[in-house]
Amino acid sequence: MVEGKNLKVAGTLPRGPCQLRVLSMNIWDVPFLGTARKARMEALGEALANSEYDLCGLQEAWSPETQAMLVKQAKSAGLVYSHTFVAGADLPGGASGGGLLILSRYPIVNGAYLRDNRLRHVVRCGF
Repeated sequence: MVEGKNLKVAGTLPRGPCQLRVLSMNIWDVPFLGTARKARMEALGEALANSEYDLCGLQEAWSPETQAMLVKQAKSAGLVYSHTFVAGADLPGGASGGGLLILSRYPIVNGAYLRDNRLRHVVRCGF
């Protein structure tokens, strides 16, 4: 295992140049607010199933049902490892957790959730 500051990687790192294909996307899976949620999440699941990404970070993946569907679809593209953060709020409509879903082609051996405190700063100091 290779370790660095706040990083743990299973196995050995490749020597020389390597390529890592990353997707970061706010999927806007907000119950009661997101428009055409079911159709959008199904389309995203299909896109993930046919993707070549190595690592995906999906924000606002609030619904446990959506998370499960995306994890299942992503596995067919080799994104066989996943992690969701249970920290966060329970929201109306069955939404829960921190809304972050990580999908990876490589083992996830460690994770941390850091709460964003910018709203507190905006309230206290203004924009």
